[in-house]
Amino acid sequence: MSLRKKLSKLFICGSVVSAMLMSQSAFAATEITVSPEPQSESQLSTNKNMYFVLPNLQAWNYYMSIGNGYVYESPYSHQVRLAVYQKPATQGGSSPTVRYTVVKSNSSGSPQSYTLTGETTLNQMVQLDQGTYYVFVENISNSDAYVHVILGNN
Repeated sequence: MSLRKKLSKLFICGSVVSAMLMSQSAFAATEITVSPEPQSESQLSTNKNMYFVLPNLQAWNYYMSIGNGYVYESPYSHQVRLAVYQKPATQGGSSPTVRYTVVKSNSSGSPQSYTLTGETTLNQMVQLDQGTYYVFVENISNSDAYVHVILGNN
């Protein structure tokens, strides 16, 4: 192939690359905004999650989320997800056994409890009536536990 043809192809390739880079920089300078659809107040309140992390729930100890203001407000009767991740608090620690209870404040209703052992997760749909709810977490073992709890729609 002659030098003239090589230079011609090189020039064409350079032009293509230059055009691609210019279009990318123009795209990067373009800001895209999305406006959320308006939601009613009840939709907004039911889309909120209550969550907390306990990095070291000591053996035979408990935690009530309501004591620290972690509550879930249910504006009407519906189902929410209780999502839990737990593991030993320290690397190589023994498997903890922890009980999670969803409790309605100021109510004598029946609380919903789930007991987990070891490093594990829970994804459980829970039926709630209208009211304020909290999670009671009780370590019922000789091992300290790392606990992450979410109660809500997501």
